[in-house]
Order: sequence, then structure tokens, then C-alpha cells
Amino acid sequence: MRVRADSWNANLFLKIVLVVAVLAVFLAIDRWIVQRHGDMRNSDFFSLWASGRGLLEGIDHYDEDAWADIHVRYDSDWLENPVFIYPLLTAFFFLPYALLPLPLAAVAWELTSQAMLVASIVALFAGLRSRRLPIALSLPLLLLSRPAMVIFTNGQLSAVWPFALSLFYLLACRQQYVAACASLVFFLLKPTVAMLILPAALVWLLARRAWKGLLTFAVISGAILGLSLLVAPGWVGRWMAHALAKGTHFATFIPTAWGLSYDLLAGRVPESVQLAALVVVAVGLGGFGVWWLARTSDPWPPALLLAWAVCLSLFLSPYVWNYDQVLLLFPLGVIATMADRMERGQRLLTWAGIVGVMLVLPYVLLVIAGRRGVDTLSSLIPVAALALLVVAAHWGGYCRERTSLKHMLHPEGRFL
Repeated sequence: MRVRADSWNANLFLKIVLVVAVLAVFLAIDRWIVQRHGDMRNSDFFSLWASGRGLLEGIDHYDEDAWADIHVRYDSDWLENPVFIYPLLTAFFFLPYALLPLPLAAVAWELTSQAMLVASIVALFAGLRSRRLPIALSLPLLLLSRPAMVIFTNGQLSAVWPFALSLFYLLACRQQYVAACASLVFFLLKPTVAMLILPAALVWLLARRAWKGLLTFAVISGAILGLSLLVAPGWVGRWMAHALAKGTHFATFIPTAWGLSYDLLAGRVPESVQLAALVVVAVGLGGFGVWWLARTSDPWPPALLLAWAVCLSLFLSPYVWNYDQVLLLFPLGVIATMADRMERGQRLLTWAGIVGVMLVLPYVLLVIAGRRGVDTLSSLIPVAALALLVVAAHWGGYCRERTSLKHMLHPEGRFL
């Protein structure tokens, strides 16, 4: 017994040393990144940090003069948006970081983002009950991916999305619906990212009759919204007006179906035809998704439903950017787990596809965007992930020959 205790203590000590060493390395890297980018004063992180400072100082986040003034007072020369472009809820999220000096807050946020990405992988594969190999392979792919690089260099918010979704999935698989629904609240920080993800998750919870979870989501969301309205009455309408104007401006070159349709069709067909084409694509993908999900045997519900929703949200949303595609971690993680049931050749091809979608294709399209001057072709990345999901389900043997709506809604069926 003494030998086993000593061995356990030695292993625990080695793990602690390893964790401390990894944290030290990440801290050194993060400090270097922050210093290299001028303490993030002219980056997206400054807007997030300034939003928290604005709460402390009582400024109006949606007043152009007040928003410009806080940039001037903290020596930021970069003012991309005339007002704070996120919901006021996001400012509350960054309130703890606003208590720190900007350079220290930036390093803390970098470390937080990295921790969330690592936790996303661990939570996702724990929910999928996957082997350790996909975790080991996915971690470097994710940290080296183009979205992750943008998150680290600009201090973006996007690491929250895969963390929230993977945590929701893990907790939902364990039927801890109250905690699972609490994690969905994070998507309210940027609702356009979760355009289809939130509805898919809530519909699945409704089918499961997870009333306590749904009530938790409603209560937390309502409480945060109520608090924000007490601080700044009427902010919702003002924010939506600015967000709509910004979305309309960026829709011509944003890396989604909106920017792609403008890139391919503008000047060639009337705007009404462009809009009709978008509707046809959206309805077609949605209809195919319902049919495909109905004939798919999901061993980890609701993994395939959420994976499909992620790909469609990133493709059809009116306002997401390349760094938000870090959310593709979820469908690609599902695909990696599917590969465990494939023959060796198909498994290798599937992993090659994962590497291509997560690592190769985004950087290739970045080079092309540099030459074209617009990055609308990056909207095809979630489409590629969606295609790989369908192929992986077929190769993994998760598709049935027949299906029906009755089966989809049956207690033993796909959605329940």
C-alpha cells in the first residue's frame, strides 16, 4: 500500500509540474503577443476591455462621442466602429478584465482564451466518449488554425463559442440540463453566431422535456437583460440599429453566404434575385438537413443535430467572421469520433479531410483573399465541414436505409 501511495503522489507531483510548466510557457507566449501588438490598444480586445471600463465609468456605449472619448483617454488610435458593436451583456462579461490595467488584462484574456479552447476539446470528446487519440490530434490542429491565430493576435471573443457549445453538449449528455442551459447563455454575447445553434439546442431540450433547463436559460437570460436595462434603459433598440447598419455594410464582403452571393452575383443580376438565391440555398440546405438527420442514427444525441446547426449558422449568418469559424471544432470533433468505426483507408481519408478543413483550406483561402482583396470564399469552409460530416456519417455506418417523421419524434428516435 505504501508503494502505491508513493507512486500516486509521484504521478500527482509530475502532473502538477507539467501543468505549471505549460502555464508558464503560455504566459510567456501571451506576454510576447501582447507586447508585440502594442498592449492591444489598437486591436479588437481594446473594444472589449473598454466596454467593461465604460460600465465602471458610467458611459453610454452606444453614444458615438462617449465611445470615441474612451478610446482617446486610453490612447487607442483605432476606432473601427462608431459605438460598441456588441450587446451590452458583453460589457458585463468583460467587467472583471476591466478592473485590470490593459496590458495585464490582455495577457489574462489570452490565457483565458487558450484555456477555453483546450477545455472545449476535452469536454467535447468526453461527451462523445471518444478515445484519447482524437484529443491529441485535434489540440495542435486547433491551436494552429487560422481562427485561433486571429483570436490570439487580436484578442477576439470567439474562443467562448466552442467552449460554451462543448460544455453544453457534455452536460446535456449527462442529463445535467440546468447547468447545460446555463452555458448556452454565453451565446447571447454575439447572437448572430448562434443563429441556428440556439434554436436547435432549445428544440432538442424541449423534445426531452428538460423543463428545468429551459427555465434556467430563460431566468438567467432575463436576469442579465433586466440588469443591463437598469444600467442603460433602451440600449437594445439602439444597439440593434447600429448592428443592422454594420451588418448591411459588411454583408457585401463578409465570409458567409451573404458576402459570397454579392461577390458572385452583384452587378450581374438584380438584388432581388440575389436574395432569392440565398433563400433557395438556405431552404435547400435546411430541407436536406431535416431529411439527412432523420435517416441518421446518432449514437451521441444531439451531436449530429448540433454539428449540422454549427455549419449552417456559420454559412448563413448575416454577421460572423473567419475567427468565429473556430466553432467548427464541434462538427470536426464529431467527425473525428465517427472515424473510429471506419476502415483504415476511410479513417485516414477522414482525418486528412479534418486537417484540410481545419488547417489547410483556411490558410489557402487567406492567400487567395490577399490576391483578390476580399475573403468571401472562406464562407465555403463550413460548407466543406458539412460535406465531410455527411461523408463521415455514411462511412461510419450511421445512416439508415429508411426513415419517417414518426421515427424522428418517437421516444427511441433521433431527436429524443
